[in-house]
Amino acid sequence: MRFKLKYKLFLMILSISIVMVTGMFFISKITFRYQFSNYLEHRELKRVNAISKSIAQYFPEEDDIQFLIDDPEIFFMLERPFLKLFRKRVRDRKRDGDRRPREFGPGGRGKRDRHMDKRPPGGKKRPPIILMDKNGAVVLGRLRDRDDLKKVPLIINNKRVGYLGFYPGHNIRMEDEQRFLYNQYRTFFIISVGMILLSVIVGIWASYFLEKPIKIIADGAKELTKGNFNIKIPEKSGDELGDLARDFNILSKTLSENEEDRKKWAADIAHELRTPLTLLSGELEAMEDGVRPLTSKTVKLMQEDIRHLIRLVNDLNELSRTDIGSMNYKMDSIDPVKILKRSVDKFRDRIELSELSLSLNTIESTKIFGDTERLSQLFGNIIKNSIDYTDSKGSINISAIDKDRNIIITFEDSKPGVPEETLTKLFDRLYRVESSRNRDFGGSGLGLAICKNIVSAHDGNIKALKSLKGGLSVVIKLPLLK
Repeated sequence: MRFKLKYKLFLMILSISIVMVTGMFFISKITFRYQFSNYLEHRELKRVNAISKSIAQYFPEEDDIQFLIDDPEIFFMLERPFLKLFRKRVRDRKRDGDRRPREFGPGGRGKRDRHMDKRPPGGKKRPPIILMDKNGAVVLGRLRDRDDLKKVPLIINNKRVGYLGFYPGHNIRMEDEQRFLYNQYRTFFIISVGMILLSVIVGIWASYFLEKPIKIIADGAKELTKGNFNIKIPEKSGDELGDLARDFNILSKTLSENEEDRKKWAADIAHELRTPLTLLSGELEAMEDGVRPLTSKTVKLMQEDIRHLIRLVNDLNELSRTDIGSMNYKMDSIDPVKILKRSVDKFRDRIELSELSLSLNTIESTKIFGDTERLSQLFGNIIKNSIDYTDSKGSINISAIDKDRNIIITFEDSKPGVPEETLTKLFDRLYRVESSRNRDFGGSGLGLAICKNIVSAHDGNIKALKSLKGGLSVVIKLPLLK
């Protein structure tokens, strides 16, 4: 069973969401626990500092910690809700003139005041505080198997008499803090599950949204394989899918035009072959029936038709070779100006017989990367075309200039001209202008199409323009060697 694209997109989005949400959950959990521990440590440090300041405030006459050793419950009394009791104990102590704190309660040592049964808010005792002498030796409390003990100096009258120590993070074990931490973790978990469920909804929508235009393009591609080149798909978005849709429509249009050209090409070839064959067949039937005698004139006419067929077949073969890239180009560093002059020299006698004047203006020399034989064929085709379709007493001007790292060669002749709307079609296969330039010279209509292929093979371009002399101007641009 084939796994559809929309399911792949959905699973991809869901997987990414689950990984991200899970990662965020654990990162948030670890970060929150760390920050919460820091908060508790800071709170505990403030509590111990407050106790240290209270001892210094209420016992300024002490110069050691012996009174704390004798009465350890002073630590507990310094915290709320025992602060009032502690102050009362200090007043009683000063009133009695006793330097040592009195024992708790009216019963003396070992008997607690009724307030001592109270606990701090939350119902749990505060974490223990360790009392150490000025040398760091523990006198009250006990050390744990940990190396993160925090010490706060106990200073009375600007004299350090000992230390108060505590272990950071111990508070997180208390019931209230643990309950708070658990509630936060549960909230994080619920939010994470909600985000995953939301990603499921978004994934379903996104997979459908992304799959829909792809499916449209895929359906269009199936139509192309069936030969329906007129298919067109909507171009709704400006993203890569929109670009793909536009490229698809361009491809569809190109294939449709190529199909039309192919049909027209086949029809034109059939017509070009049918005309001389029909004439030959008619001549032979007429001679066979005795309607037309076999004379040297009729043989000459049939030979002309045969030569026309041979030229047409040769041009078709040459054009097909240039189309599929099978023409053998021998590319090298050559001088196109020298080849142009040699081609012109070959046609000088024919130009004079046609009663035409010739003007040749070129640069001295230059270099391009090309094929000498194919450029000779290119220049010869265009010169022959100008001779065949220019009225007698007319003129042909040929020039070559160097401009912007290109050589621009222009062939310009005099009347008759070509309708402006047909200029872009002159390089189409089998195209002939239905005008005075279309004389009966036996042309196949393939010469300029072959010229276009040769120019393209040399990374150049060729175009036809109206000549200032009233005829046709063919402009060839070829890149020079760097």
